[in-house]
Amino acid sequence: MSLSEIEISQVVQQLEPLLPGATIQRTLQPQPHSFVLHCRGRGETIELLCDLSSQGCRLHRTWRKFTAPPEPPRFDRLLRKHLRGARIVSISKRTDDRAVRIELMRMTDDGPQPRTLLLELFGKSANAFVLGPDDLLLDSLFPAKARARGLEPGGRYLPPTTAGPAVKQRPSRIGPDQSDPSRVLDELYADLLQRRTIDLARNAVHRRIQRQLKRTSAWLADLQIKLEGASRADELQREAETLSTYRHELRRGLTQIELPDPWSEHDGRLLIKLRPELDPQTNIDRAFDRVRRLRAAATRLGADIERATQYIEHLQRGLTQLDTIQDVQEVEAIAAQLEQCGALAPERRGRKRQVSAGPRSFISRDGLEILVGRNDRENDELTFRVARGNDYWLHTRDAPSSHVIVRLERGRDLPGETLIDAATLTLHYSRLKGADSAEVIYARAKHVRKPRGAAPGKVSVTAERSLLVRLEPERLQRLLSSRRALD
Repeated sequence: MSLSEIEISQVVQQLEPLLPGATIQRTLQPQPHSFVLHCRGRGETIELLCDLSSQGCRLHRTWRKFTAPPEPPRFDRLLRKHLRGARIVSISKRTDDRAVRIELMRMTDDGPQPRTLLLELFGKSANAFVLGPDDLLLDSLFPAKARARGLEPGGRYLPPTTAGPAVKQRPSRIGPDQSDPSRVLDELYADLLQRRTIDLARNAVHRRIQRQLKRTSAWLADLQIKLEGASRADELQREAETLSTYRHELRRGLTQIELPDPWSEHDGRLLIKLRPELDPQTNIDRAFDRVRRLRAAATRLGADIERATQYIEHLQRGLTQLDTIQDVQEVEAIAAQLEQCGALAPERRGRKRQVSAGPRSFISRDGLEILVGRNDRENDELTFRVARGNDYWLHTRDAPSSHVIVRLERGRDLPGETLIDAATLTLHYSRLKGADSAEVIYARAKHVRKPRGAAPGKVSVTAERSLLVRLEPERLQRLLSSRRALD
């Protein structure tokens, strides 16, 4: 969300007494749509962030650290040439507009030269211009947008006839009791950018899984069609044995032959196709060879169908797990897990994926730790390596969910409130997320077993009990807040 006109005014009012007299010591362009000015003055360094992206157009001080690209982009080279070493004279904002002017004076061998950094914070139409004397345009951050308005380097800058797309005036996100607008916005956008980064990563993996699911489903359908064809092996076996029985009636040149069906109870007959260019024995051998190939194909197809079915189950479980993830590393861990088991084709760029940071940890109302797995492999790790036999294990009944473990000391019983807390988290981190209620099964961890050859996340449970948990938003919010406090 871009800054409103009111918020821009609040930031400019904050910067008006701070920037004049400061010198631009360094420029940095970490992204194609943003740059940072390092200004030194009055005993402190002010880092000024200018972001001209359509989704988050803004200007304010920043305390975040940015990484410079290996080679400075074109606009950063322009800033270094004309603004580095320049002294800021003033910063101002046009009335009822979202354009900000930063006037500078740069000392050269030919004397002082005025420069202007003009920021049009217009959302999708946003741009930044470096101007010389008399508003002579030196260049801009987005030249294509400038050319669309008839602005070319060497010409005179002219403001737009309209200040970009209309923005609904909304209440400022900077409260009247908050004395540092820049810090408020810096923290606000850091959180927004983190969530956007997670959403982008989640959406990218979601699209990969959906594409793979479509391809695997098509592969499974094709295998099933081929299996239907391979199921004719028994019919062709009868034809081959009939040809062998009545070999004396075969001769070269026949395209087909009608023979008595030895397996028919009603004197039925079989019409069998032949290759006219082959002799009788070769036709018989060919028929038996076709039967052998079909039976071998049926065996292979059965294994392939089982593998494709397992892949589809893995992919569907991955989609469910993505809905509950709030960390980029967790997103990458799910993709890595699906790639490792063969369900998801690896990305062409061979970027090494990071491993999961471990299970999510929460604190119940009774002060007990509740652990929640992030993906199938971590579910196995949590259930069979982290959990102790006396701990409790939870899972939604008949629906995919994370494995949930309640840590208990030896000899201690499971408190009722902790059980409801753990069941609430089980519902939240499941395919039933958002439902008003669900049935959750629970048992001691020592009663959970891993079947031989089972896929990651698959278990069998004995001595289980069940609980119908109803979603309580206040309880869920308390639990999620406990996790954030731990993190």
